[in-house]
Amino acid sequence: MRPDAFHLQLGMSRARAVSALADSGRSLKPGKQTGEEFIEYDQGRTLTLRFEGGVLSSIRFELVDFIPDVKKAFVEQRGSLAQRFGRPEVKSEGRTLIFERRDQTIFAVISTDPKSSFGEKGLGFLVVRYFLPPPE
Repeated sequence: MRPDAFHLQLGMSRARAVSALADSGRSLKPGKQTGEEFIEYDQGRTLTLRFEGGVLSSIRFELVDFIPDVKKAFVEQRGSLAQRFGRPEVKSEGRTLIFERRDQTIFAVISTDPKSSFGEKGLGFLVVRYFLPPPE
């Protein structure tokens, strides 16, 4: 769940992002929202890119899996992100991590609520989103 694993970085042009993905044999599909495109890169894992003004403004990794696997992935992401970006701000009883930096903001959010539509099936999800901060 790292943009550099896909040779992506926030602020790059859409053309460069598409080229980087094509070089690794991946192609984008239209997303649900205007300006969004996605790829499915593994079972239960997607990568959604948002472009604004032809520039990559958001990179969102999503994992849907059985709750124990999602919890394990969240712990791994927490450690990996903390190692790279420092200590996060923790919200929502530890279910949301926020790493605010000058050049980007990163959110990691887990949902394992057994009462949700996913949870009733024993599934949870993890989202790690990197995005450009709003202009000052």
